[in-house]
Amino acid sequence: EYVNTFNTKDLNRLDLISNMLGKELKELDRSLWNNKEEVLGPPMVSLEGIYKTEYIDEFDLKIRKGEVLGLAGLLGSGRTEIANILYGIEKPDGGTMTIRGKKMKINNPRDAIFQGMG
Repeated sequence: EYVNTFNTKDLNRLDLISNMLGKELKELDRSLWNNKEEVLGPPMVSLEGIYKTEYIDEFDLKIRKGEVLGLAGLLGSGRTEIANILYGIEKPDGGTMTIRGKKMKINNPRDAIFQGMG
């Protein structure tokens, strides 16, 4: 979805974040960070005990409606592999993925797109 266009030199951090979230930062309530389940509802995507032997140690991840997720880490930290698992490019060796409350297997990017990932 197109949101806006800015000259980099004219865009400050708060305006960037506000445009990413679709709301002014002053609208955000600190209780959001303490009560995510209550404020944002259950996770849209939940990964539990996901791992890829020799690449990624077991991890859990929950993404709720309205959240913006970024993966960061050093080279070799597993961020690309996690993104590939989320999008069905790679298969985990174990763990479960739940999308909108239903256990799912994302076998390829087409499955991910069908489930609303992008």
